Amino acid sequence: MELRQLQYVLEVAKHKSFSKAAQTLYVSQSNISQQINALEAELGVALFKRDHHTVRITPDGVIFCDYAGKILDLVSKIEKDLKPESNEEQAFINLGIYPFFQYMGKAKIIRAFQRENPNVIFCSEIIDVDDANQSLKNDNIDFAFLKLRPEDCQSENEYILLNETQQVVMISKKHPLASKEKLGAKELSQLPLLTGKSGTYLHEVMKRVYFERDAELKLVPFMNSFNVHLMMDMVAEGDGITFATEDIACILEDRGIVGIPVDPPVPFNVYLVYSKKKKLTEVQKNFRDYIAAAYGVKK
Repeated sequence: MELRQLQYVLEVAKHKSFSKAAQTLYVSQSNISQQINALEAELGVALFKRDHHTVRITPDGVIFCDYAGKILDLVSKIEKDLKPESNEEQAFINLGIYPFFQYMGKAKIIRAFQRENPNVIFCSEIIDVDDANQSLKNDNIDFAFLKLRPEDCQSENEYILLNETQQVVMISKKHPLASKEKLGAKELSQLPLLTGKSGTYLHEVMKRVYFERDAELKLVPFMNSFNVHLMMDMVAEGDGITFATEDIACILEDRGIVGIPVDPPVPFNVYLVYSKKKKLTEVQKNFRDYIAAAYGVKK
């Protein structure tokens, strides 16, 4: 039994989802599944009941989580008591991050900042643009890494442009249209679309792209999720298309997927965002400037 297995079980129990736990911990879903399967085999009990749509904790899982939480608390206390005293108090930075964030290498920059500032603890969550705007307004998060169309930037927030990109159609390499250089209204109208949750920013942007091109929107009726691993598997198998950005498309090409630009183009940039009303601490200012410098942005 390993400490990481305890942490994995607690995160899956918290989110009731293997994929959400993987996103929170920045590890692969398969790794979490393998570790929990190995733990269940070692214990001889099932900690979770799984089906295609839900994950439910078992009575044995409830007991295990109670012990696991106590064990991890004790480990944390041991580390705290044995570490040399520091004059620096711990500082927390709360982040909202966009889906696909784990593919883009920004986590490495955050870890580099943390190595230079070991007193800083990051708390992060996958978040939609609309939820991020509300959380920034309510001061529930300090910063958000967001992808959005430039015209959707809001006046009450400060936006640091990290990189410019554009939306592309993610389509299976096996599809007859995969060889096209661009996809316009005619092609989009032929393809079933996999979208995120209804009412979210990304869902509405996809609908807007179709409306602006007078294309017929054909949604895949059984898909309404931001489980990016599942969506990409479905795209690779030819069950539909979805939208991402060209930088992500390059990373996912080895999964049997190709990204084709939309005609006309749809700019979709990456920003570090914070509220203009927020009084940043010195640590938060340092983080903002560190991220900006990592992307060559002059402040």
